[in-house]
Amino acid sequence: METPVEQSENRLRRQRPRPSHSPGVMSTTTTTTDGLASGTEESGSSLLRQDPQLAAVLGGLPSSSKELLRRIERQQDDIRLLQEENTRLRAREVEVSALTLRLQQQFGATQSQVDRLKSQIRMELTNPITEEEYRAIESLEEGKRDLLDTVKLGIYQQLGSMRAAKDSAVQRSTEMATETTRLTRENRELQQQLKELEAAVEAERRSLRRQLQEMEQRGSGVVELEGKVRDLESRLKNAYVDQEQYLTAKLNASLKTEEVTRLGVRLREAEMEAERYKTVAECSEQKLDILKSEYYELRLKNSQRVMELEACLRGAEEKLKTLSDLELESELFVSNMAMQSEGQMMLTAAAAFTAAGGDGAPAASSSAAPLSNYESWLALPRSRKLAHTLTVTKRCLQLENRLSALQYDVEFKDKQIARLQASLDMAREALNNSNSPFAMVERTVERLTQENEELHNKVMTLSEENTLLRQRLEQRTADVQVLCGHRKELLRIQRLLRRLGLEGKLSDPAVASCSQGPQQSSWPSQPQLQQQRDTDDALDLRFSTVRSSALRWDQTAGSPLSNSHHHASELSQVSKEIEAAAAAEGQQRQARQQTQGVEKSSSGVLIPQSIEIMS
Repeated sequence: METPVEQSENRLRRQRPRPSHSPGVMSTTTTTTDGLASGTEESGSSLLRQDPQLAAVLGGLPSSSKELLRRIERQQDDIRLLQEENTRLRAREVEVSALTLRLQQQFGATQSQVDRLKSQIRMELTNPITEEEYRAIESLEEGKRDLLDTVKLGIYQQLGSMRAAKDSAVQRSTEMATETTRLTRENRELQQQLKELEAAVEAERRSLRRQLQEMEQRGSGVVELEGKVRDLESRLKNAYVDQEQYLTAKLNASLKTEEVTRLGVRLREAEMEAERYKTVAECSEQKLDILKSEYYELRLKNSQRVMELEACLRGAEEKLKTLSDLELESELFVSNMAMQSEGQMMLTAAAAFTAAGGDGAPAASSSAAPLSNYESWLALPRSRKLAHTLTVTKRCLQLENRLSALQYDVEFKDKQIARLQASLDMAREALNNSNSPFAMVERTVERLTQENEELHNKVMTLSEENTLLRQRLEQRTADVQVLCGHRKELLRIQRLLRRLGLEGKLSDPAVASCSQGPQQSSWPSQPQLQQQRDTDDALDLRFSTVRSSALRWDQTAGSPLSNSHHHASELSQVSKEIEAAAAAEGQQRQARQQTQGVEKSSSGVLIPQSIEIMS
């Protein structure tokens, strides 16, 4: 595998045009290279002899100047390519940073728009939508409608469909009421006809058969209504299944919120640890600054002390010079004194010779001169010479002692400076080392910031899931309310059908006289009907309790950890109560089925069965 530098060299080598091989050019190049070689050999040989390192470096270079020039050109091309790559990367980095800033600004603007739309939708949904607003929104084109108008339009349409369903149910109930009044009136007329015309039994039987056919038709209508009721029961069961799914999702959301709180606690602990590392780093930096200041102060004091010692040394040298001058003067004085004493002795000898009156032997006087000089030297006072020698020796010893003390101080200061320099180097290495506490603190802070960002993203996702669950809860509560309304309507229709069945059954006196006893035993009594109404009211109360608890959970969604267990216990209690009510209603239904079986076996008249809604 070739490196990028080698690839660029090969590419440039292939792209570079080859030089011409004309004889004139070859001769000129050879002459120039020969001249350069002859000129540089002499200077290069002297430099190589003087510097062995330069000789080693030049030994590693190519042997010919052409190869050296090629190598220099390749390196220059590589440098130019790297510089171009660097400028391109810098431009790319600037573009990426600008794009990142623009994306962040766009994200912030989008987030603010979403928050504003949420607040507007929340404020608008608190007020009811009037028909004028609906007409104004509906008159607008599809492109001119905003999100709030679309939401209002959908809500008003749903409310309109619910009102239409309510109106249709009311209309059906009025029709059934008119039908019941008509049937009661016919029943009275028939009773009067039975009292007046006992002979027209066949005609009355035909009319009764006709009425029975109508009742059969109504029974088929009741069967259809029972099919619709079964459909509604299946929808209600699906609603209960969705409610269970919602409860499980709610429990999962509470677990996720607990996990988020645990992660928040860990994040706070990590932030405290980072703060502690920061304080330790600041303390170490302060210690390093103190050591630096002490080092510079000691260095200044050491330089001042060295200057003082040098001044003292110069003073001692001057004193030694003066002492040496004094010693020379003393020696000169002693020699002068010796010469003076010698002259005096010569004068005394000459006087004695003249006093002797003759020519003495000069050889004897010349031989006695050095002896007299030595004796005159010995005749000098030795105390003076000794005192001078002792003074000079003492002064020299004092200066030597001071010099040794100064040398010791200088060595101590040098050692202290070296120790401080070593500690300063160690501190610099610790600052520049990747495994130092400062670098570890920086890496820890970066890691904690990354974990903080991840936790923030998790919190955002969990909040989004929480909002989705709240929306599903609101939708399920609305469906439950609608189903409760339908259930009440069906119960009212059921009661009306029961009354119709009772009146139709009483319309036949012959059948009524023979089946009066079984019907009284099979028809539900007033306490049973009251108990059924109480059961229905209890179920409605349970549904309202579920809805109110769900609304309370929506209102207190800001603190899910403190209320999740409470809501779970409430929902479990409500579900248990609903199951108990459903079990009681099931028992009542079984009892009614038994009574209806007895009724069918005892009478041939078709009586519509009671409509029951399983919870």
